Amino acid sequence: MLKQVARYGVVGLIGTAAHFLLMVAAVEIGDWDPVAAGVLGFVAALVISYALNRCWTFRTGGPVAKGFLRFTAVALFALAVNSGLLFVLVHGVQLHYLQAQIALIWVPPCLNFVLNRRWTFATPR
Repeated sequence: MLKQVARYGVVGLIGTAAHFLLMVAAVEIGDWDPVAAGVLGFVAALVISYALNRCWTFRTGGPVAKGFLRFTAVALFALAVNSGLLFVLVHGVQLHYLQAQIALIWVPPCLNFVLNRRWTFATPR
């Protein structure tokens, strides 16, 4: 399991980089609302992360569509948690959007790893 956690971490860093790059570009260049830009970054990270986790982290087979739907369900749950907290931190606490996202950086990955390992990429018994 330690190897999976390490690989999941590497995939997470790649997804996080994609998330932040798109988020910053959307806010700074496209003048998007930070929460909407966060959603854009999250979706890009979703696609990248599924492909890498399926092939490398969990090395699982099975139907791609079923796996992606499960992965998406887990990610949408984490998206709801992240977006809700980001909204509170940006609009309620009035943190800068980057400070808020940095504060939240560990919430979705930890939640996602547990749910994906036990459900999305679980080996049938």
